[in-house]
Amino acid sequence: MTGERILVVEDNELNMKLFRDVLVATGYHTLEATTGARALEHRAQLARKRPRQTSLQPAGDAHRELGPRAAQGHAHLPLP
Repeated sequence: MTGERILVVEDNELNMKLFRDVLVATGYHTLEATTGARALEHRAQLARKRPRQTSLQPAGDAHRELGPRAAQGHAHLPLP
């Protein structure tokens, strides 16, 4: 589904560039966040516009940061 917007959350600048380059080259648009807090802001905006989202995220620090914040007013946003 090209033309779709994808939220990329990555704190490593080189990895972010790699994700951006691959996604843009295949026809996607990216929203980018380097912190969990910014990811939640973007995700909330995306949820208002389009509720269907898929995330690929290994278990790790992001879950530790996003989990507690989900309970603080973002519980309606699913975490992977």
